[in-house]
Amino acid sequence: MGYDTRFTLKVDTGGDVAKQIKAHQALSECDEARYCLQIGKHDREFYECNEPGHWYKYDEDMRRISAEITGVLFTLTGDGEERKDIWQAFYLNGKGYHEKAVVTLLPFNKKKLT
Repeated sequence: MGYDTRFTLKVDTGGDVAKQIKAHQALSECDEARYCLQIGKHDREFYECNEPGHWYKYDEDMRRISAEITGVLFTLTGDGEERKDIWQAFYLNGKGYHEKAVVTLLPFNKKKLT
């Protein structure tokens, strides 16, 4: 058992096909990524969630992969079991950071009434 998260990954290579292939290969060799993401798809810029899973070392794995493939921006999105557990992590050249989603409710606007 464990905490399930739905992952999606965007790989921005700026259209560099060689880097797309290299990133695809690196993700294919990562067991947790292969389980959580649809690695077998031919689209090498966006990987959808295969099924919710446990990728507890995603930060370590993505830092390593982004260090191996420089100049590529990896954007990993997570949607966890808990209602407010939505986040994105960004990786470039072996460095990264994590942002939690911020939900903002706008005040009443009379002009929007229909």
